[in-house]
Amino acid sequence: IRHFVELGYGDLFPPTVLVEPGDETDFSSLKMPVIAKAVYSSNATGNKWASNQKQLDENVRELGDRYQVQEVVPNVVGSVSGQFFAIGDKANLLAITDTVVGKSMAHMGNIYPSQHSSLIVQKTLSFVAQEVAQQGLEGFFGIDGLVDKDGRIWILECNERPTWASYPLILATRLGNGKPLNSWSAFRMPTKKKQPADIELGEFQYD
Repeated sequence: IRHFVELGYGDLFPPTVLVEPGDETDFSSLKMPVIAKAVYSSNATGNKWASNQKQLDENVRELGDRYQVQEVVPNVVGSVSGQFFAIGDKANLLAITDTVVGKSMAHMGNIYPSQHSSLIVQKTLSFVAQEVAQQGLEGFFGIDGLVDKDGRIWILECNERPTWASYPLILATRLGNGKPLNSWSAFRMPTKKKQPADIELGEFQYD
């Protein structure tokens, strides 16, 4: 986020305070409600919602000395994830999916194509991805954001690795003989299977 603020594009993100070790914490510039997030986490682990200062103080104590606090985006109509593959300093857009989010803000699945993949959403995600690629990131990565009722996308984070949506995207491309399927969805499902060897592929059906 700081990189984009320095470039003059801080308004791509919800108002955010980044806290590094040794920083004095001052969240007076943020409007409640907010979400406190660990800088490095998976599947929304550690994300804490706060509607007042007391809640926020309690939440950040659990996050250590490196975290961020971000205003909650109002009037959200969709959550999207842009999937990219970077080679050299060029980021290639592979797909934009709708992200299914659970009550605890945990990732539950992805749906392609996105219902919110407007031109402005595509351009904003691609701009952010291109800047990230020019910083040296290569391979699969994802850019997540929220779309509000006015069609504006607010960038939330960059996942500098293959994401939950990368794997079904790869599978859908292989099933399409090298071309992505027109539509697909992938969801987290409860299972008693503990390792890949427990999975009998004959159980799967394709249509």
